[in-house]
Amino acid sequence: MCGPPLQNIHGGEFPPKTDEPVEALRATGALKLKTIHEHYYQVMGQLGLTGTDWCDFYVQAESDYHCERIVADPEAFSEMKMKLEKFYFTYYLPELAKQKQEAS
Repeated sequence: MCGPPLQNIHGGEFPPKTDEPVEALRATGALKLKTIHEHYYQVMGQLGLTGTDWCDFYVQAESDYHCERIVADPEAFSEMKMKLEKFYFTYYLPELAKQKQEAS
């Protein structure tokens, strides 16, 4: 992870972290990446930034594994981008400028 999770920095903009990245679907028992897990946001962000249509998400445990094709969701990325831009311009960039000014 690169730095602290965003939900801890500015009061819950993203859903809370969950421990397990995948969940079993009730109807079939098949595993699926949780759309509230931080890995989901990481994958959607990477797909949106690179313009890639899909990626294979792979999780390995001691005795099993899960591989799932994750398809880009432009609406999810658009929402994430708005929140990230707000965070960057409202919190991160001003703090960076302040630190630079204090160092001068």
